[in-house]
Amino acid sequence: LAPPTGEPGDLAREIIMVNTIGAMNSVTPLLAAFVARRRGHVVLISSVAAFEGLAESPVYSASKAAVRTYGHGLRRRLHGSGVAVTVITAGFIATPMSASLPFSTPFVVDADRAARLIKRAIERRACELVFPWQFRWSAVLSSLLPAGAVDGLLRMGRAWIKP
Repeated sequence: LAPPTGEPGDLAREIIMVNTIGAMNSVTPLLAAFVARRRGHVVLISSVAAFEGLAESPVYSASKAAVRTYGHGLRRRLHGSGVAVTVITAGFIATPMSASLPFSTPFVVDADRAARLIKRAIERRACELVFPWQFRWSAVLSSLLPAGAVDGLLRMGRAWIKP
């Protein structure tokens, strides 16, 4: 585990630029055309890391929280325009990238299953898909608990960190 200093400045800026500004830059040019034709569907990819600032990746957590908040705000702004917005708030998906993470990936979801869940959410024009269900409930629980209690639970979870 890296020393407790957060992501280095250059990496932090890159994470924000790609995950947050990149998502917004991808969506913004499409909105006028979608609204003009009164149809379209914006799908934004967030992460369950958006629910809590994780000690291992505070900037990544913040970038995904920004995407999630942006998606919900955008959906509300576009209400009645015929344009849908779905936020995908995913946990760990079995990919080479998640396998390379230096910590455990609890409740990992097979890539094919994740694709089916996402496809179904898009077809339903869902507001948000949070998966797997264990993370949905942990997000609800953490929103009800005092921050200090959540900090303690997350510290306990650090026992999952790979050596």
